[in-house]
Amino acid sequence: MYRIYQVKKDKLHDFGFLGYEDAEHFNGKGSVRMDNYDKVYEFEMYSTEEIKLDEIYDMFNRNRPDDFKGHSLSASDVIECDGEFWYCDSIGWKKLDWEVM
Repeated sequence: MYRIYQVKKDKLHDFGFLGYEDAEHFNGKGSVRMDNYDKVYEFEMYSTEEIKLDEIYDMFNRNRPDDFKGHSLSASDVIECDGEFWYCDSIGWKKLDWEVM
């Protein structure tokens, strides 16, 4: 199961679209917390090969599912993959130590 989390609308001004270091610089260390995010989508993908975060990123920017109501994936979004949480950084991904809900 995969889940996409995006910054809550009332927090977009503080956290939205920032790389990890910038988010923590402007909002304080440890500020990238689950309570600042809403789960916007949940889906399953099946493949005989390992699915990579960049593939999910591309999918939700180029060919978003019709029922996806969030914005295109960008910096500050989080993908949950097999119980691990990955922050979309300015370049690449940063693993977060969030707990599975």
